[in-house]
Amino acid sequence: MILRIVVLSTVLSFGLSVDSGSLLLALAKAQQHVRELSTIVANIRENAIPRDCSDLQRAGQNTSGVYTIFVSGGTTGRPVYCDMNTEGGGWTVIQNRGQFGNNVFYFYRNWTEYARGFGEPGKEYWIGNNALHALTSEGRNQTLRIELRNRTGETFVAHYSAFKVASESNFYKLNVSGYSGPAGSDSFSYADGANFSTFDQDHDSYGDNCAEKFRGGWWYTSCHHSNLNGLNLNGHHPSYADGIDWSQLYEVTGRHHYSYPEVQMKIRKVGFSPGEPLLPDPIVERSETVGVSEL
Repeated sequence: MILRIVVLSTVLSFGLSVDSGSLLLALAKAQQHVRELSTIVANIRENAIPRDCSDLQRAGQNTSGVYTIFVSGGTTGRPVYCDMNTEGGGWTVIQNRGQFGNNVFYFYRNWTEYARGFGEPGKEYWIGNNALHALTSEGRNQTLRIELRNRTGETFVAHYSAFKVASESNFYKLNVSGYSGPAGSDSFSYADGANFSTFDQDHDSYGDNCAEKFRGGWWYTSCHHSNLNGLNLNGHHPSYADGIDWSQLYEVTGRHHYSYPEVQMKIRKVGFSPGEPLLPDPIVERSETVGVSEL
């Protein structure tokens, strides 16, 4: 209705006391004006829907917690945990591991479960590979922050300046680069170019099934330097490399025999500026719902 009024008013403004040729010209100009307005409205609508936690932070949401985002810009939202405090906030948490009373095998899941996501935002959860692809595709360049905390409370942080996950048809192939952190402690760049694997879909470059052997769903090569979706063994363990493993940070018992009690993986748009306002404010919905729905 608004656009029709714009057309009519534009036509009238150009068309009073002029001949039919001038009216046609006025109508053409009005139609162009409508197309421009339609583009503006579409852009406003897209910006009004929070597609990740950085959109929410820029809209003034500064409290960490569970929110609803719309990763594909549609009408179906999904709950995620947003870190609004670390380094300016705006981080979408894509994976969280911790001591929440779950079975040690909680992350030993099949292909479909990893595709859709599982768990409870704010507790242990995986956002889902479909969501990861949507969040990192279509020019939405992302940085990755990984935090590992040991049993004494010491925290190790790894940054990656580029992080992207391909579609399911490409086996959620990983592109990760630009490590910054303690020298000699990068355990994830080795997975660059790897396909995602689970015990029921083996896409690694090893003769055996890495996901089955090391009890996780991950970007295995042959097999891994990190296994952040491995068994939650909570500290030192006698088994080999099947825990929440980051091999370049080995504890006193040796490499591949320590499972980090707490891990968090989070992403944020490249070039993000905290507090930069959006117009209009995105539609904000704090979610009390736990569990992760299909993308």
